[in-house]
Amino acid sequence: MIYLSFYDKYLGGECNTISCLETVSRYPNQQRSKHYLIHMTLLEMEKNTKTGGQHCDFLIDRPSLAALDTQFLNIVIKADAIVKDWKKSLFSYEWLDKSGQIKSINDLSPAERERREKVEEAVKNAKSLEKPVLGIGLMDNVEIGSGRATLLTLADMGYKTIPVHIPASNSDFFKKFMV
Repeated sequence: MIYLSFYDKYLGGECNTISCLETVSRYPNQQRSKHYLIHMTLLEMEKNTKTGGQHCDFLIDRPSLAALDTQFLNIVIKADAIVKDWKKSLFSYEWLDKSGQIKSINDLSPAERERREKVEEAVKNAKSLEKPVLGIGLMDNVEIGSGRATLLTLADMGYKTIPVHIPASNSDFFKKFMV
């Protein structure tokens, strides 16, 4: 089950669903414990996996785009559709294998592996990450301008939908990828 592997892989197996639920039921009005936050993360992942809903609350707007708020839109995309289209990118070989699947962490170059590890660490520690910025590439395909490691790591972790920034001028192109 993905959620147990999430515990083992990202949290060292330190919490199980029963102890998380016990913490919440015993201390409903107390400051939220680490176990509660872990449990809520798993619930959000479960909703995201089952319903395809938006549950990447840790993704924040890029400060560099704040002054350009009329030129960029915030949208929520279907991760699998974006990855499939991004396969046409000239840069996809860095993250995707020949069949279009996201490479395992061991198959990434050292630089990309380090970027992925930083994203995994941020998710594990409930730290904010900036939303990826997407656009249209040379081959009339999706291109990931910034936040490639964030988008692809989250997609590989099982997130079905991911909030991103796109240029407002690209909104028609991205309609087919939007939730």
